[in-house]
Amino acid sequence: MRNRQCIKKFAESKGLTFGTGSTFVTFVTTDGSSRTFHDSGKFEKKRGSTLVSQGTWQCDGADNYFVWEGNKKYSSRTNLSATMNTIFNCVKEELESRNMKYEFTSNELKLLFPRDKQHWTFYEDGKWGKFNTEDNSPVMIDGKPTVGTWECDGEEEYKVLTEWGIYNSKLNSWT
Repeated sequence: MRNRQCIKKFAESKGLTFGTGSTFVTFVTTDGSSRTFHDSGKFEKKRGSTLVSQGTWQCDGADNYFVWEGNKKYSSRTNLSATMNTIFNCVKEELESRNMKYEFTSNELKLLFPRDKQHWTFYEDGKWGKFNTEDNSPVMIDGKPTVGTWECDGEEEYKVLTEWGIYNSKLNSWT
């Protein structure tokens, strides 16, 4: 079950009317459309009884959320949508299944590790690197930058290949 508090807090902060059921929360926007967030992660947008769009959702902090509709991601924090390159789908699916934070542009996806102040960057051309978030400098091991390549390993898993080892997202471990 997903924590619906971020949806309620978002709606309250915008002065929107919201309601809850045993497995969902819904609110009505100023244009009259409704948005329903199910505990299963399913999202639905309706105008009246007509389904306009659907996807999945997750919280983005205590009072905001993300909605995914295919490769299009909407952020309530910025009120903007962006489209992710489909080459990153296997990484995105894995990260979402583990509720991990990430950012993307059209040619890269960053997996964030805020506690370590580091991130992994997956590039469109198959390259991969581990970086310090504050200055974007490469993380060094034995005086060498932590870089390599990445590849999909099925629809929802990926592998990172470096000279130090291979990370397998399915196993969540390095070998």
